[in-house]
Amino acid sequence: MQCPYCGKEMEKGYIYGKKDLGIPWIPASDRPPLLWSDTSVLTHNGIMLSEPALLSPVGCTLETWVCRTCKKGLLDLP
Repeated sequence: MQCPYCGKEMEKGYIYGKKDLGIPWIPASDRPPLLWSDTSVLTHNGIMLSEPALLSPVGCTLETWVCRTCKKGLLDLP
């Protein structure tokens, strides 16, 4: 994949999350919840980027593309 900022080739990788929660994202305008759950993430205007992966030995993974030159990353939202 080509970087949309500089045009160089991007590197494929993964973001890893907790097995029992998934991978949450919280906007900078909101404070993170004290207790993390699917409900608390949504209450704080967040997005669950992946579902829990209880049976996986490494937990949840989210495919991402990184440009080391620009220090930018891309991912697909669910």
